[in-house]
Amino acid sequence: MSKRLLRTLLIALSIALLVVPALAKPSKQDLALAKKAAQQGKKHEKKGDWEEAREAWQEAVDLNDTPDARTHLAKAEAKLGHLLLAEEILEKALETKKISWAAKHKAKKQLKELDKQIPQLRVEPPADFSG
Repeated sequence: MSKRLLRTLLIALSIALLVVPALAKPSKQDLALAKKAAQQGKKHEKKGDWEEAREAWQEAVDLNDTPDARTHLAKAEAKLGHLLLAEEILEKALETKKISWAAKHKAKKQLKELDKQIPQLRVEPPADFSG
């Protein structure tokens, strides 16, 4: 076997080892832990404890990545002032194929509100500016 072929096979195997776990469905234990983390996240949201809520929702996403968990995580990040990160999390939630209509609607609404909060810089050169 040539070195080039061996290198190609090793690269392909490495990629496969990285991709397969990401595609795996969460175990029953992970689902139970994710549900518990989500309950904790909701509890902390009600108290306005956004740092604890963020940690709980991040754990829920890590265990069982769902659009609903991502919208909650984005809300916590936004409340902590991490507006661009919240925007990125919502966009990823919207890219998910398994998103329900209600979750999609919630994420879009949240993203629209978030966009109003993100500062924007607008530069208008003078009319006589040539360039």
